Amino acid sequence: MGRFDVCLKRVFSKTRFFADVFNGFYHEGRQVINPGQLTDQPVQEAYFTTRQEKGKERKVFLKERDILKVAAFKKGMGESFQLLAFEGQSFVDHFMGLRVMAYDLFNYLYQWDEIKDRNKRLGRLKGDAFLSGTTSEDRLRPISTLVLDFSGTLDGMGTSLHSLMDFPSEDFRKMTPDYRINILSPVKMSDEQIGCYSPDVQALFLAARSASDRAKLKEVFKSNSLFAKVDYSIACMIDVIAQINLDLFRDEEQPEDNQRSVNMQLEYLTPLEIGKREGEEIGFRKGEELGLRKGEELGLRKGEMRGMILAMHAQKASREATGKLLMKLYHLTLEEANQMIDSMPNLG
Repeated sequence: MGRFDVCLKRVFSKTRFFADVFNGFYHEGRQVINPGQLTDQPVQEAYFTTRQEKGKERKVFLKERDILKVAAFKKGMGESFQLLAFEGQSFVDHFMGLRVMAYDLFNYLYQWDEIKDRNKRLGRLKGDAFLSGTTSEDRLRPISTLVLDFSGTLDGMGTSLHSLMDFPSEDFRKMTPDYRINILSPVKMSDEQIGCYSPDVQALFLAARSASDRAKLKEVFKSNSLFAKVDYSIACMIDVIAQINLDLFRDEEQPEDNQRSVNMQLEYLTPLEIGKREGEEIGFRKGEELGLRKGEELGLRKGEMRGMILAMHAQKASREATGKLLMKLYHLTLEEANQMIDSMPNLG
């Protein structure tokens, strides 16, 4: 399991963050789903499609979600239940719509099998109900799957069953039932939309929205007080999504502490500023060393040329001959050679 998946499950396995994302997306921040109403469900769902016949093993289809919880609500004298599923996406998957549809379908099929087994066990099946295995009172628990798309690529193709199909005409599109998925993409969210979530989740979405632009990400960290105190698991998620490499995973094997927080401004901005200053100092030293070396080379070169001019003067060579020799030996222009000769003290 990659770090993205580890982080995703560590963050949203916490009921307060799980409920917050569903409340923010579906209910604009209203607390319709209470963390205390949530119970974990198995993420692996197996569905058997054939029975064992003639020594052949029955076929098993196994699907594993990222996170699945059930929310219980009071309804009259009893309770009503809503299944809430969560999928995280960090890369392009053009068939995401079909994948989510398969997850939901397998869960409904699993529920259907449970209903038939229960009715048979309790002796509820009479007449036609004996053949179908169900009664008119039986009901499925509804499922709501939310895809948290950090890639920002789920747009158009992959967002519904229809988006994956090639229809002969619009008439045939109308004939075919569709299946749409719910997508939450922080990259495309406005400040107002992000404001519907709790402070920790806001910090995650703000960082994800600017993850591809280092300068913008730095400004977001610097200007927003939300990053001064971020839940540890959220901080790890930000670290992975934005590829900051703060090495927050050094403590990943330790038990999770719900009260533990990280000052992301200190963790992220301070190393940047220190690195900038160190870079400036190194650059200054390198420049100084290079300048001294260049100065020494230039001094030696000028010394050689002055010696050459004095030697030519001692041999009573003409100015023109001295200039030509300087041009040949030191690759000077005529103007540069004359300037060098003129810089010498009076030789007359």
